[in-house]
This record gives sequence, structure tokens and C-alpha cells, in this order.
Amino acid sequence: MDKDARDFINEYIASLPWLTIIESVNDTLVEDNYVGKIVIQSFKGDVEIMITIPQDFPLKGIQFMCIGITGYPHLMPNGLLCLNVAPAGNLAGELQEHFSKLRTWMMDYYESGKQDAHFEYYIFDADPKITFVFEEDGQKTRPAHCCGRFSYTSLRQQEISDERVWLVTGIGDTPSRFSATFMSFHQPTYEGLYFLLSRPPMINVNQGLTEYEDLLLLLTEEQKGYFFSTAASISIRSGYQTGCIVIVGYEIPSLQSGLQELRWEPFFISLQEYPLKRDPITDEIIVRPSSVSRIHWCKGINASYERMFGRGRLCSELTSSKILVMGVGAVGSQLAHSLVRGGCRYIDISDSDKIEPGNICRSAYTFVKTDIPKVQELFNQLVGISPHLEMQFNIAIEPILDSNKGYEKLKMYFSKYDFIFDCTTNKHLSIMLDGMQLPGRIINLSISNMARHMVVITGVSQIHVLKNRIYNKISPDKREPFYPETGCWSPTFEASNSDIAAPLHYVINELNYRLEKQLIIASFMIVREEMNHSLAYELTYDL
Repeated sequence: MDKDARDFINEYIASLPWLTIIESVNDTLVEDNYVGKIVIQSFKGDVEIMITIPQDFPLKGIQFMCIGITGYPHLMPNGLLCLNVAPAGNLAGELQEHFSKLRTWMMDYYESGKQDAHFEYYIFDADPKITFVFEEDGQKTRPAHCCGRFSYTSLRQQEISDERVWLVTGIGDTPSRFSATFMSFHQPTYEGLYFLLSRPPMINVNQGLTEYEDLLLLLTEEQKGYFFSTAASISIRSGYQTGCIVIVGYEIPSLQSGLQELRWEPFFISLQEYPLKRDPITDEIIVRPSSVSRIHWCKGINASYERMFGRGRLCSELTSSKILVMGVGAVGSQLAHSLVRGGCRYIDISDSDKIEPGNICRSAYTFVKTDIPKVQELFNQLVGISPHLEMQFNIAIEPILDSNKGYEKLKMYFSKYDFIFDCTTNKHLSIMLDGMQLPGRIINLSISNMARHMVVITGVSQIHVLKNRIYNKISPDKREPFYPETGCWSPTFEASNSDIAAPLHYVINELNYRLEKQLIIASFMIVREEMNHSLAYELTYDL
């Protein structure tokens, strides 16, 4: 930012009749910023505001720091205003947007006492190096008692820095509702203390308590006694050698309309500077004068199903159904990823292949996992994506005749699924599934060479017949088949990751739409065409 721009900024600020300049924006950079100060007159009391303008303004925004006031919406504990200014694209426009937002905040929130209809999390001065992940919503059962122990374990097997992220596995008599599959890798390891509060631990409308004395005012006599007598012993089971973790819970509005959920705030207590003692005269629990008086808050994150998938999940007909994906190569692995990220909670996978270097260009696998069974690696990936996913995998499901003694057992296995996505190229497996007359819906997904067509076949029988007929029509391809290596090996199709992903996501969206609208699910096809020097995808049910 040059001097002309700074002069223009000072002239603009001076032209605003509702504020007075105390210090003009100076010409000296302070940590890559230019700084000034203004005061805004108000019947409620004048407000001094420090203005910080980055040298890259208007590409970076102005910061307004209020001096001497707290407790208003959009005002951080350090005085910084959070105004969410939309970009204007030029210097004059950006100035107008920023100061217009500032004026609106002063009139609406400072002077008129406006409160937003939506709930915003309270602000705590939290240590970013200690994080606890909970799962809470309006339907979860509350702990039966007002105080007790909670269990937790490390979220990751190996931390990449000195920051620790912990997973809460249970609070009192209430276990976390993460899936049994996910929890099999996260057994409870450590313990801390929990306390249920009757109101939020707040100084004002948005700022959390900072002192132990204020926190003690929110605890019942029973809770104080438990806090004082138990913290030292619980440190033996703590994830920290020098202290223990305490969490306090209070009600906030839930994403589910009309319900309340618990919000948990964790903090760390050092045993060397234990903050509590019993008064020898009154026998009350008080703050130890020589201890650290400020609360060492940590970070809390809610990872409930609603929080993770509420903003972008598939319809309930998919998310609550039991799904089997057979064949987790180029199509099946991407399908499974999309279903899990769409909030599906019950998915099993099956495939007999191991990961090959040639798979990497168009599937969900990585080179370092070469020669590992695909289902094993995909299982690890998907459980790592969603802690709410129940999943099992099978190395292989081979087709057998109905006269085989294992036929009925296999049929019973398939019958438990609401959807079976057959992404294999095994025609005999498709024939067997046709003949079983299963109660769930079978959806056969396949792709033609160069990803010109993605074919979706469904129905109660003759899927393989219709599929053969379609491919005889669309793929009289004279291209030489692609062989992944020399020797006796099966040819495969050519297509990149994006070639497959584009029609596959179209397919998922179409199926999701029809299920959500309770429309008939019929066979269809996605066709890629070149039109006016660009690619287009057409969906057709005319097969």
C-alpha cells in the first residue's frame, strides 16, 4: 500500500460524521500493518476502536479492536470484532463495506442490544494443543449423576507434533455412540472428571469464565466435595503425568429443532498447583490462594452424526440402509467413499484383489499400500472418515450353484442387505444374484472403455441379460484392449480418476433423488458426449 492509498484511507475516515479520529492511520508499518485509532460517540458510552489495516489491503481485511468493552455479540474476548465483510474488489469499495459493517454493529448490537436468533458457541481462551472430541445431540441420554468420571483415549495412534487430540469414549454411565467398528480401534485408556452445570460457565453473553473462584460458584456442594477429593486420585488414570482433565457440561440449543444438547468444555488442572483446598474454619471448598487462579481451558469439538453430516448427507433411504459394495476397484472404491461421506452408516465391502500400482491412477488407493488386499485398505480408509460407520469386509464372494451346500447360507447373507451394489465384472456372480430373488435391491454398476458410458442396471432378475444387450449395442469397440502388463493377464478398460468420478457422482445423485422423492428406481445410463467443443453428460432411461 503506497502513501496515496494511505492518504485516501485517512480522508475517507475523516469524512464519516459518526466517528472522530484520535490517531490517523500512520505511515509506519507495525508487524506488516498500518495502525490508527478512532472513537465512536454513543448515548450508551463512547467506544474507542483501534484500526489495523494490512499493507496488502484491500486484498486483506481491516481489523477493528474495541477498547474497554466486552460481552457483545460478534465481539471476541480480546476486543476484536468479527464482522464478516464481503469483498468489494477495490480500495474505495472495501473501505465502504468495512465501515458500513462497523456502523451497523454499533447501532444494532452495542446500542440496541440485538441478539442473533441463531446460537453461537461461547468463546473460551482455549489451549490449542489439547483437544477433546465429544459426540452430543438432543437425543443422547444424559449422564445419570451430576458429577463423576469420564473416559478418553488418543484419537490418533501417532501424533505429528506436541498437540494432542483425545477422543471421549464415555461420560459417567453414558457411552459415546460412535460405531462399534470405530471404537474397536479406540478402547478407553484414560480417565478424568466431569461436572454438569445448571448454566453456562460464562462471564457475559459470549465469553467464558477465566477464574476458578467464578467456576466454584456454579458447582453444588456435592460437586465441590467430589472435585476436591477425587482430582488427585484420578491423575493416576490421566493421560498427563503432571495433572488431570476436567470437563464441565451445560445445555445449548441442538441442531434438532426444539431440543437441547450438552456442550462440554475441557480444562487441565496441574497437580503441583492444585487450585482447591478446604477452609479449616468453615470447612468450605475454596480456591487455594497460592495456586494458579486462571482456568487452563482446552478445546472441545462436537463430532456427533448431525454435526458431521447434517450439512451434506444423502437421503435417509440410503444412510439408514444396510449396503453391500461388491468389487472395490476403480468404480467400487469411489462409490464406497461417496456413500460414507454422504453419511451412510452400514456398509460392507467385498473383493478378492490386492492393490496394484496400476490401480492408483483411478481408485482410492495409495502406492505405499501396494499388494495389500483392497478391502483391508479401503476398510481402514472408510472407518477413518466416519466414526459413525459400521463396516465389515470379505476377501471374496464366489458364485456357486443352488445345488451347492453353501448356497442357502450365502443367500441368507445377501438377504440382510437393503442395497447390493455390484461393481464387479463377474458375470457369473450377477447370474447367481439374479437367481436368488433377494429382498433387497441389486444395482449393477459398470463403465465402458474410455468411460464413454456408465451403465446402471437394476431389477429383480435378468440383470446380466440386459447388461449384455446394452454393451453389445454401445461397445462394438475396435480399440485394442488395454493390458496392464505383459504375460497372461486379463485386459481392462482405460479411464482416469476424473473420467470415472464424474458419471459416478451423477449416478449417486440420480439414485439419491429418486429415493428421496419415492420414485421408481429403473435401469439407466450416463453417456458422455462431445458437444460444441466441450464435454456433456446425458442421462437416459431409454435402454
